[in-house]
Amino acid sequence: MFSISNVGMIGMSPAIKITVAYLCAGSAWISGADWFFAQMAPAELVDAGICKMVVFLLASSALLYALIAREAARRDAVERDLRAMAVHDPLTGLLNRACFVEHLEKAVAGAARDQGKVGVAFIDLDGFKGINDRHGHQAGDQLLREVGRRISGMIRASDCGGRLGGDEFVVMMRGDSAQGMRRFAERLTDVLRQPFLVMGTEVTVTASVGLASYPDNGIAADQLLRAADLAMYRAKASGKDGIRKARPSGRMQPVAA
Repeated sequence: MFSISNVGMIGMSPAIKITVAYLCAGSAWISGADWFFAQMAPAELVDAGICKMVVFLLASSALLYALIAREAARRDAVERDLRAMAVHDPLTGLLNRACFVEHLEKAVAGAARDQGKVGVAFIDLDGFKGINDRHGHQAGDQLLREVGRRISGMIRASDCGGRLGGDEFVVMMRGDSAQGMRRFAERLTDVLRQPFLVMGTEVTVTASVGLASYPDNGIAADQLLRAADLAMYRAKASGKDGIRKARPSGRMQPVAA
């Protein structure tokens, strides 16, 4: 530790004494010493003007360090927010479209390598537009957030869920059979039928769900999403609040980029 005890102070100018005292004070402060006056006394630096100057310099340094630390923390927070925005839907916290498709592509590649299965559930809310029109966009956004929470609560750690936009949601399931996917969709529609409390008003919605799986309904992510989307529209055309499985597609080839 830098100490006045090993510095010759005799004959030094006040400016140099202030500099040396400042270094000693900083060293004492960092090491947990009670205060820097004890370091100054042996060198006969206990002068009011010098003490005030050292206190001012130390306080200025502490403020500067605090400002630097705060700015670094702010930048870290901004970077975390930007990373989250690149991955998650800002309204529901689920994966956004681009990130969900990326996860689905990786899952399909893994299933192709391991001769496994990947399922996709395409979910569209029934009656959402009416709620949005009657109660306003804030109520609609709150409903979408609550739907996102309920979907998140049903997803296994190995799976993932996303929001494609509007009132369209998707869930990817690894390794599930057709029967397993159907059971998941049935549980999901049951959960979504339960009333939601939106801005102090109880509202209800239902969901139309389309199911597609690798490799039966496609061998690429975009093919699976398209097949599940078409199956969802068939569920809506059949009276809504239902589940439809995509029709077998044969061995389609991946769409060229």
